[in-house]
Amino acid sequence: MELNVCYMPTPLPINMTNAAENFQGNTFTVASFLILIAVLPLITAQQIGTDTPEVHPKLPTWKCTTAGGCVQQDTSVVLDWNYRWIHTVNGSTSCTTSSGVNHSLCPNEETCAQNCAIEGVDYSSSGISTSGDALTLHQFVQNNGALSSASPRVYLLGPDGDYEMLQLLNQELRFDVDVSTLVCGENGALYLSEMDASGGRSQYNPSGANYGSGYCDAQCPVQNWYNGTLNTNGQGYCCNEMDIWEANANATALTPHPCEGNTCDPSGCGFNPYAMGAHSYYGNNGVVNTLEPFTVITQFYTNDNTSTGTLTEIRRLYIQDGQVIQNAVSSSGLDSITASWCSSSDSTAASLGGLTTMGGETLVQPFRMVVARRRRRQQPQPQPPAVQPPLFVPRQQPPQAIQPPRPVQLAQFRLIGANVEGGATQAPCKHNTQQALSGHRPPTKIKAAKTKTKTSRRDSFVGSKTTPRATATLALCPPPRPTRHPTSGTLANQQQNSAVDTSFVARRKKIVDI
Repeated sequence: MELNVCYMPTPLPINMTNAAENFQGNTFTVASFLILIAVLPLITAQQIGTDTPEVHPKLPTWKCTTAGGCVQQDTSVVLDWNYRWIHTVNGSTSCTTSSGVNHSLCPNEETCAQNCAIEGVDYSSSGISTSGDALTLHQFVQNNGALSSASPRVYLLGPDGDYEMLQLLNQELRFDVDVSTLVCGENGALYLSEMDASGGRSQYNPSGANYGSGYCDAQCPVQNWYNGTLNTNGQGYCCNEMDIWEANANATALTPHPCEGNTCDPSGCGFNPYAMGAHSYYGNNGVVNTLEPFTVITQFYTNDNTSTGTLTEIRRLYIQDGQVIQNAVSSSGLDSITASWCSSSDSTAASLGGLTTMGGETLVQPFRMVVARRRRRQQPQPQPPAVQPPLFVPRQQPPQAIQPPRPVQLAQFRLIGANVEGGATQAPCKHNTQQALSGHRPPTKIKAAKTKTKTSRRDSFVGSKTTPRATATLALCPPPRPTRHPTSGTLANQQQNSAVDTSFVARRKKIVDI
């Protein structure tokens, strides 16, 4: 999964497991079984190091319904297993080498688990910090006066030590983001990967998700470890992937990637405004102005408007300056990812089930640098100079080209459902009192927007300004499905603008460089 340097020439693919539960069932039913295994004697288990204690930075998130308001979740972040020091028990010899694992220490899973211990991490030194509900990731960090690459990848962890599993069917996911300092060549990404909820907790891996094990994606990465145990056969680990947010200040993409077994669609049937002809939509002073923070909204519509239906459409909206901004419209009239378009435009995605296989997956928040990793494609797709956005950094340019260190910040993660039963998204909104928001801080009041002239370019995408609220209330309905012109596919019903509430959006002016 990767954001092409500044421009993604073609849309990318999709796949997630169809969820039969609403989002409140946020962990697999095998969780109790996994806990039972963890209390059994583990004579040959992977050892836990004692040099650095593992302390997960807290990152509260919210689950919201129209009936009950927002309920704060006791969530935190955990760094990926592959970013950690694994060394000999009671020693400091690394169990890995520049070319892979130390085969004398790790000839097989059992021996490796006996010989090696995995350490906790200093999250600040790894480029990771949280403050309240905000997560900040740094591409580069200062260590002993020298600048080094961190490129951290973290996961959302639940209070039970398992990954927080998001059931997105008939739901919407919202978060705030500031990418103003991310130049071309950097990718601040948030995506979902269909990992095991426990991180593969087992006899040889009792720590599991607590130490960030179990990573997989639609690029089928070959890693030294998988689910916390030795990858003895050099297998690539494939799973469905949903790229919610791949972006810097100049480009963005929304991309589902389906898999079937060990066969995946690494490119995907994604939506990139610039690549699809909307060259002035996203960027510095664009319709979505990346010089300022904004809210990203991703909606997952099903065929029957329930959380047990089949995914048929993925829609994107933004909120900035108190205004709802509709998604860009491509030169062909497309403004969302639909099951029919995905199947017709990407034969690989169609053969793997397309949107119909997408469901609940682990929330993954990686920060990757494009120059360090290239997307594997079945056919090379060079970037024509005529369609590259400004500030393009050549792919072969070294990491020093994007220094000094620049962070990305994501905040206020909310999973919003239509109601407790997962009913239709057209249900009437309910404004919740403060009592209904137990455990949730008072929403930021939106002040009346400053008077300023909007360009006609932006006016064509935004709706009417939301009415400033004098009280701390929330309207938590996902917007109704918009009607469309049968031929153009453009929005014909602008009621969606007023249906999306912005009262809890904290528009931060300065949320970088903490």
